[in-house]
Amino acid sequence: GARTPTLGAKEVSMVWIVAAHAGTVEVTLSDVRGETGEIRCAVWSADSGFPETGFLREVVVPARTGACEMEMPDGPFAVAAFHDADGDGRLAKNLLGIPREGVAVSNNAHRTFGPPRFADCVVPAGTTKLSLGMVY
Repeated sequence: GARTPTLGAKEVSMVWIVAAHAGTVEVTLSDVRGETGEIRCAVWSADSGFPETGFLREVVVPARTGACEMEMPDGPFAVAAFHDADGDGRLAKNLLGIPREGVAVSNNAHRTFGPPRFADCVVPAGTTKLSLGMVY
């Protein structure tokens, strides 16, 4: 079942129960700053466009919402999410292309320079729990 997040002044933890073809994957997102805007969470089964375009499925929920469900692909996959604080549907970036809104990826595989690589974020088929930490 879904769990309601604990809403703090500066942090919101979210739990998604995600329906998979072969079972259920629980995705927990932590370190969300505030309750404004939306959380956009998407899944990829290949590196094409990861982590911004070409996703298989996307779920959009209010930042203060604690649970959602989405169908996951059979086989290995990667998950990326961002806190769309301004609600414009796009990841806000500065002139250098660095995100100005929070981002999270499976395996917490953030890089110092450039976006995370699909190969670093992919998790095996049958994964039942994922914990993603939002980085601002």
